[in-house]
Amino acid sequence: MRSIRSFGDSITAGYFLGNGAPLPWNRQPPWWNPSLPPLPPDGNTYTPNTIGGGYRAFLAGNPGLRLVGNRTDNSAAWMWSGGQQGHDGFSGYKTTDLLHVVESLPSQFIQSDIILVHAGTNDILQNQTPTQTYENLKNLLGAILAKDARTMVVVAQIIPIFNPADSRSNPKVQEFNNYIPQLAGQLSSSWNRVVRSVDMYQGMLYPDDYWYYPSYPGIDGVHPGYLGYQKMAAKWSAMIESLPQLEPVSKPEFDPEYAAAAPTAEVDGELQAASRLMLGLPIDGE
Repeated sequence: MRSIRSFGDSITAGYFLGNGAPLPWNRQPPWWNPSLPPLPPDGNTYTPNTIGGGYRAFLAGNPGLRLVGNRTDNSAAWMWSGGQQGHDGFSGYKTTDLLHVVESLPSQFIQSDIILVHAGTNDILQNQTPTQTYENLKNLLGAILAKDARTMVVVAQIIPIFNPADSRSNPKVQEFNNYIPQLAGQLSSSWNRVVRSVDMYQGMLYPDDYWYYPSYPGIDGVHPGYLGYQKMAAKWSAMIESLPQLEPVSKPEFDPEYAAAAPTAEVDGELQAASRLMLGLPIDGE
């Protein structure tokens, strides 16, 4: 069984999927936990909080994968029952914040067979240039490779930012994404390690693949909905299947002290503020 660490921001945590938003369904996930109720017909909504975890919820149904991490928030009850609740998704975190996470954790608590990295969205939302975001991501991936001498890294070309009120962010996403395949190749060569890139940008459709909640005025254009997370899971899964098998080792997978101190996904102040600004809404307290 392979240990998989999902590492990144609120998209990794599965923000807006499992925290009370109705979920549109129109096709069977690639793996489905048989203990869950039958899927509703197309166009219906599902009971909130039954499927937390974003793309991780789909990976969790693969019996060949063990999801690990120092956080457990926003994971569905059935993920907990199967021991698949672990992740390292930090809502609102930029690449520099994620670097601090890696540097602050003991090496044994960052280790895994494969680490899936989707990072850079918050940098772009907070007006970081694509070039600087790339440099920060390069430092982050280097720190991950230094902390774990065996992990294989899969780094994403991040999903689009679609919002009518924000015409500047998505061109920056595209420019940033252009750096990713070459970066993966350079790191693989310089570290003599398995580092691959996966294209999460292509195929994401607006508004179909993005989060929507009737009490929130519109689609935020940042966080996937059910179908978007499903697409992400399918791409991660295909890449995972293409990677070589590693010899199993015994190692810690969860740091309860660190997890207790980590901010919860519900806080997510920076990203909530950024999303509300894009929609032309006042930030709480203003």
